[in-house]
Amino acid sequence: MKKTTLTLLIALITFSCFSQSFPKKQTLIPLSNVNGVPFYKEQDMNDWVIDGFEIDNDGTFYFLGGDKVDCLAVFSGTKQIVRKTYKEWPGRQLYFYKNNLYTFGGEKKNQNLIKVLNPSTGLIIKTYCNIPDKHIDQYFFTDSSIIIGAMGDTAMWYERYSLSGKFIGKSPNEYGVPSFIIPENGKFSSCEFLGKWNDNYVFWGNSDLNAPHQLYLVDNKGKILAKRIIPKGLTGKGYFEESDEDRKVRNGSFFVLGRKGNDALITEIPLASFFGK
Repeated sequence: MKKTTLTLLIALITFSCFSQSFPKKQTLIPLSNVNGVPFYKEQDMNDWVIDGFEIDNDGTFYFLGGDKVDCLAVFSGTKQIVRKTYKEWPGRQLYFYKNNLYTFGGEKKNQNLIKVLNPSTGLIIKTYCNIPDKHIDQYFFTDSSIIIGAMGDTAMWYERYSLSGKFIGKSPNEYGVPSFIIPENGKFSSCEFLGKWNDNYVFWGNSDLNAPHQLYLVDNKGKILAKRIIPKGLTGKGYFEESDEDRKVRNGSFFVLGRKGNDALITEIPLASFFGK
């Protein structure tokens, strides 16, 4: 009985269930800067923040955050397998590519460093500083590159760099995809590129301010092959500013990092069943 109660209190629960006629898997891990998912609270809004979230090819979860120190925490399901703290700020977003973790940023203002982390230990194994030290408003990891963007005199500009920081060329937008591929472009709509699945593009967004969020499946000609509403409340409460880092397409599934009480809630929805393919 005591063992059961303790398990419930620390909320290490993984379960599979069916909702709205499609399967999902959800995992709860405590939010903790000692032995759980590292986080901090945004002071002005008193809202929770987890800086980095990623999933590797084996379904392992990676989290980057922390209150007084930056920390990388790695979980296989609900079991922590790596925990590494850093004296120097390693970056924010996480990106897994070819058995390495990548992050971007620097301790100093406009210090644009790409850092490569060993996912098995969290150690920083390489640092690339080829990207010019200029102000950057946003960045996005995609394929084997990073796209950076900033506001110019009249509009945003975007550039693509390799994961070693070498300039590749201009980018049409923050995602590096043709503009006609993006399914929602209205004044009050939003659309966020999550990744590719079966050579098609997967987007998350809505058609208007109060419209429900959907997933869109779009081919390389811009045709919407499928779209489906995500039931409200399915993925838990969001974090500060609903960062796009919290939503990713990996391993044929849509992953969302949310929150349920004092726990991080990771929801995995297989795209094949979600889109009915």
